[in-house]
Amino acid sequence: MMRVFLFFLLAISAGCSDQSTWPPPKKRKSLVKAHDQFVITTSDMPDEVQLYMASHFPGWKIPVTADYNTSFWSFYNLSVVPYFTAVDLNDDQLVDYGVLLKQRDSVQLVILLGTADSFTHVVFNNLKRTTADQVDGLQHCLLPEPPGQIDVAYPAIKSLVLPSNGINLLHLENRVCVFYWDGKQVAIFETI
Repeated sequence: MMRVFLFFLLAISAGCSDQSTWPPPKKRKSLVKAHDQFVITTSDMPDEVQLYMASHFPGWKIPVTADYNTSFWSFYNLSVVPYFTAVDLNDDQLVDYGVLLKQRDSVQLVILLGTADSFTHVVFNNLKRTTADQVDGLQHCLLPEPPGQIDVAYPAIKSLVLPSNGINLLHLENRVCVFYWDGKQVAIFETI
């Protein structure tokens, strides 16, 4: 009887080891992949974003990996593209983008809000730069922030309930602020 029971368990476990799923998973868009892995590759930056930036921000350039401080890469994998992220910030079912731009010693964040045929943009040009940024390279990173509650205890206790996606601005591994849609415009929730 014990042998029959062990055979039965062995047969069940062998049947459970099949890794296939039904129905097969649907192919995901790169935006969903980016949310799952918090990684966006250079190939995910659409040409229309690059063209929009070039035409609306002459003299500014999208950073490249070499523009970043070497210590920055001790916190992030080299496959991360820290100067670009894609989310649906305002819940309109259109992809919105956050892009860092640099010009000499200045850095600004441009948030592109998707429209039916192009973008509108909001510029945040008061990114705090440290001495290390100016001497050794960039240290800022953009990452998606999924809906949820964000709590801050220092320097004052405050919370934000994020109903839709946001964009994190990080300095090295520290979140500086979250850019989010407040129902009317892009707003900032400072975390340090």
